[in-house]
Amino acid sequence: MAEADITAKETRITRGTRAEGEVAFQSSENAYTAPDLTPEKAWKYLTGNIHLRNQIVNMQVQVFPGEPAIYVEDADGEKVDELSAWIAQQAARAQVYPSMKIAWTECMGFGCSVKSPGYRNRNGRYELDEIRDLPAISFRQAPNSRGMVAPPNPLMPGIVYDTKEQRVRVYQSQSDTLAQAELKNFSIIRDPSTAFPAGVAYCLPAYPVIAAIDHANHAADQQVHRVGAPLIFPQVTGPMTPDMKTWGDNFVKKWGKDTGFFLPDGLTFPDVKIRESQTARDRLEMLTHWLEAYFNPTTVLKSEGTTIGGTDSGAMRIWNNFIGGTQAWIEEQYEGFLQPLLTANGYDDTYVRIQLKRPELDRSEVVAQQIQTAIAGKAILPEEIRRNLSELDLGEYSDEVAAALVAAYPAAAPGIFGNLEGFTGKEAKGATQAERKILAANEASLQAIERI
Repeated sequence: MAEADITAKETRITRGTRAEGEVAFQSSENAYTAPDLTPEKAWKYLTGNIHLRNQIVNMQVQVFPGEPAIYVEDADGEKVDELSAWIAQQAARAQVYPSMKIAWTECMGFGCSVKSPGYRNRNGRYELDEIRDLPAISFRQAPNSRGMVAPPNPLMPGIVYDTKEQRVRVYQSQSDTLAQAELKNFSIIRDPSTAFPAGVAYCLPAYPVIAAIDHANHAADQQVHRVGAPLIFPQVTGPMTPDMKTWGDNFVKKWGKDTGFFLPDGLTFPDVKIRESQTARDRLEMLTHWLEAYFNPTTVLKSEGTTIGGTDSGAMRIWNNFIGGTQAWIEEQYEGFLQPLLTANGYDDTYVRIQLKRPELDRSEVVAQQIQTAIAGKAILPEEIRRNLSELDLGEYSDEVAAALVAAYPAAAPGIFGNLEGFTGKEAKGATQAERKILAANEASLQAIERI
């Protein structure tokens, strides 16, 4: 033992220590065993389990409702049309939109997605040739190298951090023999809020539930079979003859649904009071409810113990925030594949933007109808619009809008919105123009507020 070790041990003894640990150990049957989750099982659940797949498919169309807008802005935030058309062409050739969907699905199921971008020089211009999507399951094996720290992601052990070289290293299993190759040209897509460098699968807490669902399904299948062919117990009341034994062996082998037998003398079937329970079905319903609740962020809203429905505006805003936040980090990381094209080709102070369509809660039509009703009934003052219609935010009450309202509603109804009966043609035209200004401001404001 080294001198330093001896000194340290003597110091601890001098200060006094207490022995630790239990001298008895409970039986293995009662010990907790963590679920055995492997990358292979995660892949199976993600691609083949209908309960999980249903959640993924339904969420994907929310995150990716259609082709994104891909364009270029200058330093002043103005769109550069010519460069925008070229960048959009590059994105289409590299299939950016399908790649974004794959990346999101793999981040959900595994924690991150590994891409390998390919660039080339064509006619003196630096272009994006492809974004190669590398299957997440192919990073399921940890490298046999020293000095590397695997991240806290058991589903992507092929992505490690080299503590000596201070960099991320990626190892892919490239064949059925699990032969590994280290990749040099790679990009990792992940939710920035998850652990570096391989992220954490959003579905990770759901996988044990999926395993339990499979178990409950199996139990339900067994129950169906038992209901189809109930458990019965032959009872021999007479002498056990060789013929009776032969009959009993044959009965046990062939008993099932849609079968019938002649009962020999000396045999009966007593009722042993065994009844099928609803445990398997109830457990299956509970587990699927857990899964649905986990993937639905609006469950944080409850009213008297009941989750508020998706038609509620508050729940919809939570859902829209969830989707919009996911879209934002995917957009930003895919902009990184296209931005080098501008830099390499000498387009300084220009920036790639990718914009997926955000979910919206559009109430402009409802608010417009409220305004029209209030105007027709002479029930609202111009300055009362924002105060009485909470959904409406016109921003600043500009002098231009105020002047138009005053001009539209003269002494016939001073300071009050009125209907157009008895107005001159000029007055009616002014009222119509004012209403258009209100509706246009309302629509623009709603789009700005509700857009995530």
